[in-house]
Amino acid sequence: MKKILTSVALVMFTLAVPDIVQAATLGTATANPSLNLRQSATTSATVLSSIPKNSQVNVLSKNGSNWYNVVYNGKTGWVSGQYLMVKETVAPVVAPTSAPNVTKTAGTVTANPSLNLRQSATTSAAVLSSIPKNSQVNILSKNGSNWYNVVYNGKTGWVSGQYLMVKETVAPVVAPTPAPNVTKTAGTVTANPSLNLRRSATTSAAVLAAIPKNTQVAIISKNASNWYNVTYNGTTGWVYGAYLSVSQTQPSRSDSSELVKNALSLQGVPYVWGGTSRSGFDCSGFAQYVFKESGIDLPRTTSEQFIVGTSVDRSRLQLGDLVFFSTYEPGPSHVGIYIGGGRFVGAANSGVIISDINSSYYSSRYVGARRVR
Repeated sequence: MKKILTSVALVMFTLAVPDIVQAATLGTATANPSLNLRQSATTSATVLSSIPKNSQVNVLSKNGSNWYNVVYNGKTGWVSGQYLMVKETVAPVVAPTSAPNVTKTAGTVTANPSLNLRQSATTSAAVLSSIPKNSQVNILSKNGSNWYNVVYNGKTGWVSGQYLMVKETVAPVVAPTPAPNVTKTAGTVTANPSLNLRRSATTSAAVLAAIPKNTQVAIISKNASNWYNVTYNGTTGWVYGAYLSVSQTQPSRSDSSELVKNALSLQGVPYVWGGTSRSGFDCSGFAQYVFKESGIDLPRTTSEQFIVGTSVDRSRLQLGDLVFFSTYEPGPSHVGIYIGGGRFVGAANSGVIISDINSSYYSSRYVGARRVR
């Protein structure tokens, strides 16, 4: 199978107009005379290649045992972090003149009742999660032993190709349809005695909270059926517009609901390593773009964004706060924008999506939050 990440990188670098600054994570081999690129994250795994000292590799991710998933000379494998000097660099790369075609690869689990997502590409590796039959996963790469590196529910790991039906599609990357034209950002409840805040835009959806009459809510968006996506007391849900009096406000630098609305309008934009535009984002590029739309300048990289603004306690998060996680390397290496209800929006491997801070994956990797106004 074609290596998907390499294909995407080639598209980025061939449709070119220079002078867009983007970030990448690189590793330099320090082992003498060379560092082994292995099939999985263990010293007993098959050696795919030898990486000479001082050679550079592209870093994809890092596991909890200090092994890095990297690309070297078109091959994807694992190297020990003990012999790798890792740094995030900012360098001029090319920007596409128009939206390119991007190959997306998805896999459907065929194992009954479930397929194990493992820490490395071997049946003896630790099980990270069980993926139910017919569930879909996003495929990152495939090794020579028919194991796939995939993402499922925010977790990255390996599954055996024997139990995976793989489909590759090519579709043009297009800018998402703009969010509904809602310039009305505050709503006052008129229902007596209260208005139900529901999980989705239907009267049969679960009730998340009861909002008392005359209470104000922050409006994120509105759909065609007169339902409003709102935030109340940190919980985000839907209310019916017939019981909401909406007032217009002038957006400002500190208008967090407007910032969140802009962020949510970008859902579905694909992930592109180093991306800073609607053609594709990485996590810090997404945060920088959204804040720029609200007139706020953020630094380019996650580590730089982690030191701007003021620190916020997790229990006091508000709309528009930046939330940080330690994922592929120690310290802040992933960032998103808090949208209320314990959720945040950000650029993950599968594109711009909403994730749960309290999920087992993100809760254990949470490192802090910053408020930038």
